[in-house]
Amino acid sequence: MGEPLISVIVPVYRTESYLRRCVDSILAQIHHNLELILVDDGSPDGCPAICDAFAASDPRVHVLHQENRGLSAARNAGLDVARGDYVAFADSDDWVEPDYLSYLLHLLRTEDVPIAACNHYVTVNGRDIAKYPVSHELLRLSKKAAYDGLLYHRPPDVSAWGKLYAHSLFDRVRYPEGRIFEDTWIIADLLDIADSLVYGAEAKYHYIYREDTLSKSADSRRVWDFLDAVDHLSDVIMRSYPELSPGCARRRVHAALSIRRLLVHADVSKAGDIERCESVIRAGAKEVLRDKRAPLRDKAGILLSLAGRRLFDGAWGFYGKIRRRY
Repeated sequence: MGEPLISVIVPVYRTESYLRRCVDSILAQIHHNLELILVDDGSPDGCPAICDAFAASDPRVHVLHQENRGLSAARNAGLDVARGDYVAFADSDDWVEPDYLSYLLHLLRTEDVPIAACNHYVTVNGRDIAKYPVSHELLRLSKKAAYDGLLYHRPPDVSAWGKLYAHSLFDRVRYPEGRIFEDTWIIADLLDIADSLVYGAEAKYHYIYREDTLSKSADSRRVWDFLDAVDHLSDVIMRSYPELSPGCARRRVHAALSIRRLLVHADVSKAGDIERCESVIRAGAKEVLRDKRAPLRDKAGILLSLAGRRLFDGAWGFYGKIRRRY
């Protein structure tokens, strides 16, 4: 059998300083039979010219230029033209190991499933930190087991990247345009169709942590889009597995706590957002506090929230200072 064609889709927007490294790492893949689809989402910097230069030098590179419509629309535009039997994604400020695609393809073929996922590194200030323990372990996960992992922040994670998909999965589902946390929104739908997933604990993807990432902003639309995405994830899971209700409650409270931490020391205009967070935390507090699998950090956050805003803000601010120091 010859190598199957893999379509790698990279949305591009304002990543001029990172784009060349990303593209170079994809074109250097051991799995050579690939097409790289660069979707210039109306980037106002030098990215469009960089994309065109790569297309002129390597016939495997194809470029789509479009008006700025967001990450979901860019991924969907790439899917519309992708010709591969399999599809992978990368963000244009990240980079991948030379065997990123071959490793994922090996996992997918070994277990005969429609989705393969790998471990990844989070790069902070030039230092790589593995998201999960790195090993040669391979796990085949049923749909229910994969859902359970998502609810408790175990493998697989929600990201579009770090995975290889059978192209046919996207015949029935696309990324939700207008959403910011589109990865969290769509992952349960993809798993619902796929029915199973294989996870490999070797880290083959490098996610670059940037302080200016949009998802770290306390903008109201962005933070509540996050909770909407978690609610959709939970709704899809509950349709098939109502017994996973404790995990869904934990994931929703975790989302509210994450938003609440972004609002520490927020000005008075954010009072409504803080109250909304606190109402979600109060609603799920009892179930999460009783959940033996819920992390202690979540439980501590719940108790601090219930104790009052001043205590929560002070404790989180102190913890943040310690974390930055180390």
